Amino acid sequence: MPRGATPVRLKIVACLSLISGVSELVKIIISISRPHGLYLSLGILGIPICFGLLRHSGWWRSVSLFMIWIALIVSPIIYFIGVFAAPITYFEVLWMQFNVPRVLFVLLAALSYALIVWQYRVLTEDSIARLFVAER
Repeated sequence: MPRGATPVRLKIVACLSLISGVSELVKIIISISRPHGLYLSLGILGIPICFGLLRHSGWWRSVSLFMIWIALIVSPIIYFIGVFAAPITYFEVLWMQFNVPRVLFVLLAALSYALIVWQYRVLTEDSIARLFVAER
């Protein structure tokens, strides 16, 4: 693969980061209009992560891997709490929340975790990692 070519799977990871970042931006904008306070999130970094991954920036790949590691650690804890908290719980997609039965929550949680693992595998794959090494 030529040095400048961006594989489709890396483009997908970049787009997922962009979607996540825009979703967090929408949450921040919505929170500004509400009286209960300001919502802040590191998830907004998904926007520059997207463009950094597409430019093959090693810095933004590292930031993306850091965010993925946080998700890999925190997500199971949240999912575990969600499973045992109530028979009906909510699952958040973009900035919308849906009440779902426990069985569906477990299925959606497993799918989202699998997606996080897939993103990690893409970013740590040798052929992808080489794209982010600066030429000397």
